[in-house]
Amino acid sequence: MNIAIFSDTFLPEINGVTKTLSRFGDYLESHNINYLFITPNQVGSDEVPYNCIHFFSTPLIFYPECRFSIPNNIRLATVLKDFKPDIIHLMTEFNLGFAGLQYAKKNHIPVISNYSTNFDTIFAQYHFQILSKPLKKYLSWFHSEANLTVTPSNDSKEVLHNMGVDHVKLFQRGIDTSKFSPALRDDDLRRKLGLTNRIALLYVGRISAEKDLHLLAAMMEDLNPLYKERITLVLAGDGPMKAELEERLPSNTVFTGFVSGRDLSRLYASCDIFVFPSSFETFGNVVLEAFASGLPVIGVNEGAVRELIDHEKDGLIAKAHDSESFSSAVESLIENDLLRYQYGFKARKKALNYSWDAVFEILLDYYKDLVNRKKAQAGHIA
Repeated sequence: MNIAIFSDTFLPEINGVTKTLSRFGDYLESHNINYLFITPNQVGSDEVPYNCIHFFSTPLIFYPECRFSIPNNIRLATVLKDFKPDIIHLMTEFNLGFAGLQYAKKNHIPVISNYSTNFDTIFAQYHFQILSKPLKKYLSWFHSEANLTVTPSNDSKEVLHNMGVDHVKLFQRGIDTSKFSPALRDDDLRRKLGLTNRIALLYVGRISAEKDLHLLAAMMEDLNPLYKERITLVLAGDGPMKAELEERLPSNTVFTGFVSGRDLSRLYASCDIFVFPSSFETFGNVVLEAFASGLPVIGVNEGAVRELIDHEKDGLIAKAHDSESFSSAVESLIENDLLRYQYGFKARKKALNYSWDAVFEILLDYYKDLVNRKKAQAGHIA
């Protein structure tokens, strides 16, 4: 089977989509499956260790994790004619995704689209609400044109159904539990970050308004009168809200900047509680990374993260947009060491069930089903 995968974001950019595509590339390579990534060209693209073709791109103003690409349709058609894809997978919905959809339709190739970004929330945070209605209409059309749309959670599945997209199945995410592990806890790193004899509250991700990070600032204001000498908030990542939070957050806060690879794995394992107030996630890869590292997670009751957390088993679910509720949940784990350890143990145990191989085997079954249906239809017509 030849698989062509279109994405408006790719390595070396790091986000949920690129992490998934990187793991998928590894899986396809290890199973000797023919594939081709069609991706944006950016600094570092030539060093990406996968079978790719790149097209000129520039970051999107409102969401720089995706890029505005300008595909050369003649070159694209030539490459794909040689590659002969049996199926086309559209990981994103912008220019490259649109180009992939047009090629698939023109050449009668089965196509799967992926929905994994809640653009409504992003537009609201960046005051682009005027674009919300036309974008929703476009997304409804785009995903309805695909033979199948995949999405990582039941929450996002419901969003698609509300848009009028009918053919939807789950494509969840996995975790490498050897890469993220409690065994990587590092006392030297804790000393370096000033975490010795402290409970470290960790956030990993984009530092931006749509992640509801104002709740972390409010949380520290709530907790510091009692716990300033016992807790430290660690924020790993970068983004447009960083300068604002650096001003607002108290002295028992550490900004690590962007962290990746082994350093990120060590950071997770060296902290104690994962605090994740975002209400807009369609899955929440970082929650699985925290679970695999043995951390209990504090999340909220909106978005897909609530599907990952078993309340009062491997974490706690607070009310979305409610700083008092979020702070109270965090305080309960600060105050109870045994409960924190129990939740962390169960979190690690849960993460062991999220195998990337199992995730991709399901996706390949979707591919095979669509390809076989196309063959059956062609045989019927003949």
